[in-house]
Amino acid sequence: MQAKKRKMKKMKTLLSTDWEGKYYQYIESLHFEDIDLQKEFLKLLEQKDPSIREKIWKNLLIKFPNPKEAPKLANPYYIGFGNPESDVLFIGKEKAFDIDKSPNLFLKESIDNLIQWNYLSQEKEPIDHKKMFNKFGFNPFFPMMYNYGKIGKRRTWGIMLKLFQSFMV
Repeated sequence: MQAKKRKMKKMKTLLSTDWEGKYYQYIESLHFEDIDLQKEFLKLLEQKDPSIREKIWKNLLIKFPNPKEAPKLANPYYIGFGNPESDVLFIGKEKAFDIDKSPNLFLKESIDNLIQWNYLSQEKEPIDHKKMFNKFGFNPFFPMMYNYGKIGKRRTWGIMLKLFQSFMV
């Protein structure tokens, strides 16, 4: 039990930095050809409520279909996915989003990553993963809830699952 508490303490320490504020400053500091896109996106980042963020995001997609500057919106302070208390931890930084094919996934997995982890770090244990998923439409602690039934053997999740299962033999 002590090790578990220490790991959550480390996660809370990591989250004690205002990463959302840094993300906002990062977007603010970039040069956008379409300044309106930048302004609208900054309004999204000001919101903490995931349902309001999602509405703003959908409006952004209507106002700015296929913005060539969309990759700039990716979260450079992205923490990642998975159980930080796990005995097995895969470390990497793959953010290969196809915004045209999965614009909502870009919001869930990249843009909202920090507010999701902040929410999780404040939850009482045990964490109610369904509640988390229902609130955000995604759960970085247990991302397979979102990807359930969509995982191909050659996709990143399928390869990671096969690798993980090889450890458990």
